[in-house]
Amino acid sequence: MEEDENHDDEDDDEIILWGRHVKPSLQWDTSAVFEGTYDKHTGTQTSRPITDYLLAVCESFSVIGIPTLDDDAAYAGHFSNDAGGHHFFDERNTNGLVRGGVEQALRAYVSKSVGLSNARHEVCEDCHMVTIATRDIAKDDEVFVTYGPDYWMEHVSF
Repeated sequence: MEEDENHDDEDDDEIILWGRHVKPSLQWDTSAVFEGTYDKHTGTQTSRPITDYLLAVCESFSVIGIPTLDDDAAYAGHFSNDAGGHHFFDERNTNGLVRGGVEQALRAYVSKSVGLSNARHEVCEDCHMVTIATRDIAKDDEVFVTYGPDYWMEHVSF
């Protein structure tokens, strides 16, 4: 088959496939997922892109914390935080460089994040993700997973 010369490859990697378990009424349109939502009258952004809340679990699947699902226990794992966080990259020297260097900051982050994590995200079956406790989690304790260095490298400016 001959390739369409007018085909725009730019949008090929900006797709979202909702799992069968996500009701159509809960699915956001593609522009809201990647660009956020805007007030039509003022042009001001009313919500951040959902991809700001995306954590890749593997090449095929990501977990996205969709704000409207925060009361649904089935999606609670999507709101897990990383106990290591970004603060290892916040301390800067007078030149604006990460204090101790990026490699040292990454090592410190991984050590703290892995040490404090009490759960992990895992692919369960066709288009399903689960958050599995890796140790006992007391009632009212926060669920922590490791986002991984790649996540922070994309979200922190060096």
